[in-house]
Amino acid sequence: MESHPSYANSTIVEALCEIQFEPSNVQDWTSSGPAEFFLRVRERYSRFESLPPPIGVIQIVMGGAPNGLASPQAQAALTRYLAVDGIFSCIVGPNVFRVHVTKPYPGWEVLRAEILKLWSEILDLAKPKKISRIGLRYINLLDISERNETVDLFVNPTDSIPANAVRGTLDLPLSSRTEVWTSQHSGRIVQLGNAFNTDIARGLLLDLDRFVQEPAIEESTASYIASVIEEGHNEVWAEFDAACGPKWKEVLSEANP
Repeated sequence: MESHPSYANSTIVEALCEIQFEPSNVQDWTSSGPAEFFLRVRERYSRFESLPPPIGVIQIVMGGAPNGLASPQAQAALTRYLAVDGIFSCIVGPNVFRVHVTKPYPGWEVLRAEILKLWSEILDLAKPKKISRIGLRYINLLDISERNETVDLFVNPTDSIPANAVRGTLDLPLSSRTEVWTSQHSGRIVQLGNAFNTDIARGLLLDLDRFVQEPAIEESTASYIASVIEEGHNEVWAEFDAACGPKWKEVLSEANP
């Protein structure tokens, strides 16, 4: 496990890990899985709620990956489990597992341990036949309400952030999204833009999403998942570190923002 610095004033407002899989028996999970999972995690996740089934949308995959078209289709209902600490939640369905944490971010070691602990329960209950996708996403939000500098003082251009995206000033509209395929079956999505619907007047959002999908995924064991998310975290960290400009790093080091 690589060691990364920790900051007094983390700008991470959300982090999540999602694993999409094919269960051994969808019917078994639908009838008893949500309740059985709750019985196993209720000391930590004291409440749960049913979520409406999501509806698939048409999506065209572009770039270095093979082009594809997904038709709209109804998906199975999901259940959300809410942790007693108020920052962790877990969403589980017959073919998806997602661990979500909000601020204050507890650190990678804590998040990693939570993902693997909960995934071990899914392995026992759903007995996945195979994993189709593993994703790790970090959303950083910087309060720029009182700032009027240029974006490039806060964000550096990288392989995923074009130079023209950081040339303007913070008070101008900003929207950049880059999808980079590092191999035929893995890549990252990096988004930089203005933040809306937050508790601050003006925000700068840096959204980092790393993913790997079949057939590059070899197995579903906890140890294998641990190695995949560890590699994903290292890639996300490297991208964040490269993108962080001097002013953003100043904010990270502020003891009392």
